[in-house]
Amino acid sequence: MATITLDREESEFSDLPRICMHCGREATRAVRHKFKWCPVWTPSLIIRMMMTKSRYVGIPVCDRHGAPSAWAGRWGQGIRASSIGNDSITLTGVSDDFADALEDYRRGLEPVVLDDEEREQRHKRRIRDAEDGRPVPGASGNMALWLVLGLVMAVLCLLCGGLLALRMALPSRPAPTSLFVIPTLPAAGQVAPRAALPEHVGMLAISPHAGSPGGVPWPALAFTLSKEPIVLLSDTDLDKTLHELTVQDGVKPRAAALRLATAFPAERRRAEVAHALEPLTTDWSVFVRQSAAQALSVWATEDSAPALIAVLKDKDPYCRHWAMRGLANLKDERGAAAVAQRLTDLSDRSEAAAALTKMGPVAEQPVIALVSHADDRVRIEACNLLKVIGTHTSEPILRKVADEDKSPLVKRAALAALQAVQAATQDSAPR
Repeated sequence: MATITLDREESEFSDLPRICMHCGREATRAVRHKFKWCPVWTPSLIIRMMMTKSRYVGIPVCDRHGAPSAWAGRWGQGIRASSIGNDSITLTGVSDDFADALEDYRRGLEPVVLDDEEREQRHKRRIRDAEDGRPVPGASGNMALWLVLGLVMAVLCLLCGGLLALRMALPSRPAPTSLFVIPTLPAAGQVAPRAALPEHVGMLAISPHAGSPGGVPWPALAFTLSKEPIVLLSDTDLDKTLHELTVQDGVKPRAAALRLATAFPAERRRAEVAHALEPLTTDWSVFVRQSAAQALSVWATEDSAPALIAVLKDKDPYCRHWAMRGLANLKDERGAAAVAQRLTDLSDRSEAAAALTKMGPVAEQPVIALVSHADDRVRIEACNLLKVIGTHTSEPILRKVADEDKSPLVKRAALAALQAVQAATQDSAPR
């Protein structure tokens, strides 16, 4: 087994060759795993907790090593972190074939996937080299170096603790403030440097140079006080972002998708962007799929409903949750039926309930079908949803469940939902 050092970009964005880090076979997907590490010299549990560092790494794995139980191995004989720095992480227990492929990948060469016979021959050759006394890559470091580093870290901790205590003991002086701050408007044709709510964007479009009342530019003031950031992309930036989505690189497509996820969608180009994001929802990297699902939930159109429904079958929960939010914005009947089925999964239940609540009456029929589910918790959740989105159509089934269900909790939820639906029906009835 070898030892490798990855920088922050390689570890967090899984910018690695498609070789299984465990065995050297061809990787089929990337698994996001959290590694923890602390110095070996830590004398007590409290100091160990303070000095422990963690880092997420996108590990390329094959189908055999894709399960979480294969990440750590038995008795610590799996892939583990030997050190974690601010911008790097060192992993031990990595396959020698992956280490060789990583060196080729960093030099710009295409990694070679070996079959089982070639990997066995290379393994035997490494064993013979080790028996002959040749240096083996990935050997453990010197213990004295760790002790010196530990001593330096202890001195730094004591120094920082003393400075912090001194800073807390000294009185603090408040920063200068101003009661009247008038923001400036963006120049003509320039993309707004800050974000704004849609209504604020409309205010700027209607009166970009308003100077009254009081000589205050009110649209710019609203522009500055906006709470939810919505970035406005120009056509040039949007064309560049769409081009980066097609680059065969694990970093640029993810960064481009995240940029689109935080941008205010331009209606005239919404369909174009949504069509470009759909292929990324099936990418082999889980990080790219997450970013694509998040961006598609913002730019989705009615034609994007089948792609979002397909994302609901993804193994990653974050991808499924972003797809539910996108379907909630579309308020599509097909999406409502697909999201309602996720109520049976405990990991997706809260997100699915929020999405169905946002859909409103469109989701009533799929939720009614779940009132007769075998699981009591699913029936309770369905009754709670009908309490909010239900109409007079839900009254017969709610009345039946309130009278005949075996669970008292389900009966109580159905009765509360029935009363809420009846009250809403009476309020909406013409007088």
